[in-house]
Amino acid sequence: MAPHCEQFSLLPPKGDKHEIETVYIEPYGIPHKRVGDAALPPFIEASHILNLPWDLRLQKDDVLISIPAGLLGDIQVMELLINLCEHQLPVERDDPLRACAFKNQMIEKNEYGMPSSNSNCYFTLLPPWLLPKEWWSSDDHGKIVVMTSDPRYLLLRQPNFWSMIAQCTAGAGQASMCDGASYIQRYLESSVQAGGEELQKLAFWAKQEALKPDRVKLFFIEDFIKEPEIAIKDLSDFLGMPPTDEVQAKVTQRMTLQKAGGLFWKMDGSSGELEHLELVVRQFEEFLAELPMRVQDIWNEKVSLLPSLPQPRLSWLTLSLRQHNLAAVPHWWIAHCARLCKPCSYHPRGLCRTGDFCSYCHDESHRIELRRDSKRVRMRKRRQRERYRISRTPSPDGLSS
Repeated sequence: MAPHCEQFSLLPPKGDKHEIETVYIEPYGIPHKRVGDAALPPFIEASHILNLPWDLRLQKDDVLISIPAGLLGDIQVMELLINLCEHQLPVERDDPLRACAFKNQMIEKNEYGMPSSNSNCYFTLLPPWLLPKEWWSSDDHGKIVVMTSDPRYLLLRQPNFWSMIAQCTAGAGQASMCDGASYIQRYLESSVQAGGEELQKLAFWAKQEALKPDRVKLFFIEDFIKEPEIAIKDLSDFLGMPPTDEVQAKVTQRMTLQKAGGLFWKMDGSSGELEHLELVVRQFEEFLAELPMRVQDIWNEKVSLLPSLPQPRLSWLTLSLRQHNLAAVPHWWIAHCARLCKPCSYHPRGLCRTGDFCSYCHDESHRIELRRDSKRVRMRKRRQRERYRISRTPSPDGLSS
């Protein structure tokens, strides 16, 4: 079951600032600070996070982007996402800006309240239970965009995040680069993970999306890789932009052109980004199989958080996690989430022969809309209505018919 924020009592005391700002090396071998269950870059002021006002609210036009730590190390579309959320036309560049160019818009960098920038779009690596409660519990004010993906991919991307942190903190400690299996074991056995535990974050945000769909929404990076135009339309619609918006069109154009070089991981052109994602997922399963059974049991316990969540997309994802294979998400799902799908008229009657490969939507929510009597039944009911109308005795004058 997804955790509630009230269940977390992992915050250190606010008294001794020296203790709060302690820089740790183990278990990952890279310098980091700890705030609750989240490991963060050492240049972050941990006391700032602890002092965020818990009654602070996102303003009406504010947008918060929740980004997994694993993506931040080499995300290529950070600027385009912020352009869309800020409703600003993208700037033509030969190479995309790195995430560190937007550090003033990072919640963790600010001492109190919002970061000191002129933007209304912010991002964070923090889990929701370390954010002001009003941000995700209130019924209005601001939007929360949750970028996510297959957790196995996000976890194996985290060593790149730690490598980036090690480079940014040269002299603060020696980076200890380990193989994938060792990293997964350290991650699963530790009570502190980069930006908080990914499966718990996914479970928590999914529950909030079900409670407040107009304020919180999950967006899977696979959708941007497969169908950038549809994914951007979905995000734009969530942000309240009209379909003919110029910024939406420009961001779509830029993202489509940038797709060959990678959107969330810089590609060298030898393969596609989706193939790279699938390769990393396979590597995760190979590494996991090498670990002791007690470590594999920890992973299985974390996976058990997802099945009860009110998020259909997570049903496919959970099945793949339990079966240790790739998430077989039907390709029509992207258009369905963006409310741009066309229902299959054969699927509700069990007559579609192409299954998940059908070009029309098979989501169960379309069953009621498409339920219709056959033509023979409709004609019989029509004849019955006609006979009833003809044989019906007229009401006496002065009485209602």
